[in-house]
Amino acid sequence: MTLANADLPVEPQSARLGSWTSSLGYGLSFALTRILASFAIVLTTSQTLASGPFTRLSLGWLGNFEHWDSGWLAGIAQSGYTSAQATAFYPGFPIMMRALSSLSGGKIGLLSAGVIIAWGSFALATVLLFKLVEEVFDRRAAIVSLVLLTGAPGSLFLVSAYSESTTLVLTVASSLLLQRKRFYLAAIFAGAAAAVSPIGAIFALAVFAFALRSRLGLIRSIVLGVISEAGALCYALYLWFRFGNPLENLSVETLWQRHAVLPFSALLRNITFLLTRRVNFAPLPLSPSNKNMLAVWVIDDFAGVVALGVLICLVVKLVRNRGLGGLPIDWVVFFVASLLAVSSSDITVIHNIPSTEAVARLTDSVFAMFPIAYIVTRRFGVLLVPIIGIGAALAVTAQALAILNYWIT
Repeated sequence: MTLANADLPVEPQSARLGSWTSSLGYGLSFALTRILASFAIVLTTSQTLASGPFTRLSLGWLGNFEHWDSGWLAGIAQSGYTSAQATAFYPGFPIMMRALSSLSGGKIGLLSAGVIIAWGSFALATVLLFKLVEEVFDRRAAIVSLVLLTGAPGSLFLVSAYSESTTLVLTVASSLLLQRKRFYLAAIFAGAAAAVSPIGAIFALAVFAFALRSRLGLIRSIVLGVISEAGALCYALYLWFRFGNPLENLSVETLWQRHAVLPFSALLRNITFLLTRRVNFAPLPLSPSNKNMLAVWVIDDFAGVVALGVLICLVVKLVRNRGLGGLPIDWVVFFVASLLAVSSSDITVIHNIPSTEAVARLTDSVFAMFPIAYIVTRRFGVLLVPIIGIGAALAVTAQALAILNYWIT
């Protein structure tokens, strides 16, 4: 018996497919709620707590959603890749920022354009994700997936001038097209995602695996995989001509204090550190000296532990069912490959405090994790309650720290 018929109720086809009207209603409701919650945190935080040690990128309401790496993205949009260090950021999002600002005649600044694009991408992504999960499983799975997505610890990056929400909408759109057997159109969307972020580039593996499992043949599957990687390949070609190295964006990771490690070794090291050493967590507002590293540590490690837990449950389910058990192969490949890549990157110790920096931000743009988390824990759904509660609390903390200009990326 497979997971699909063992764990999930059988529903009429018409009920399972639902309609775009319900997808729009649920998706936009979740997106709007998350954005309005961010404004509520802005109002509460900015009036009650002191700002942190870093300078805001810009003033005004939208300035509360323009953080840290947003400045790098705006710089690329303005002047291109003027330094090798900037190549760590993919060009897709800066191109969109530049395009929107230009279309407005310069009335919309580059950073503000980034926020607008992020919000639009986030809203569209919630609609498409609801539609995708409802079609593959059911409405309850779709609703829980949106709850997990919008309440995730790193969800602040989905509503900030970052590329995560654009990666999210493009990969979800590609997956939805794959389920409908629109292979080449799906590959085009995946190719666009590959120009936006490393996580988007990983989705090409998911397209290749889906095509191969659909018995399209090896050659056709490879062609679809290459199209799905088009954005990253074009970027590599540009880096070759500009800097003489097609992998310049990978070689400069050391400039960002990043290095490769065994998957999950940094996470296990941090957990061991927590259990074996005394750690004093400063109350808000945090002092400028510690750069709020401990708060970042907790948020990223919680996201990493949850993702690892989902991976373990997924492996157990796959072994028990001796197959995918109703889960789309593109979801499984995308989630596993992305998580292994994210967990294999570590940041150099700062102020004698180790960090799995950016785990929450990167994993939260991997849409497949959220429906998989629901499906693999469906018989023990109560497990999701504390995860959602703690995740939402950390999401509020992360948003507050961002508003106060503390480093949380």
